[in-house]
Amino acid sequence: MLFFHVGLATQIVMVVLFLLPLLAAARWRTALNFGVTYAVLTALGMLDPDALGLPWLHVVSALAVGVTMMLPCFITDSHGSTAWPAGTWYSTAGISCRIRGR
Repeated sequence: MLFFHVGLATQIVMVVLFLLPLLAAARWRTALNFGVTYAVLTALGMLDPDALGLPWLHVVSALAVGVTMMLPCFITDSHGSTAWPAGTWYSTAGISCRIRGR
């Protein structure tokens, strides 16, 4: 969604799909935090500063839209980085080096 400007319905579907692995891994609080963050940022992104008579809110709205577009990346990374113990990648690399005889 960061590279393709998609509609709101598509964003919601993708965020829900990205939250499913967190829910399946019983990481309820993380999924809830991301869901609430997405909802708040989406609401801030829909603000119409001109209608409210507060032109400085354009900055808040623009930042909210930018972070909302990056949020699916944060969601997928949080699942990937918390699904494996810290030393897993190093031990896997060590095994592959020992198999090759290094």
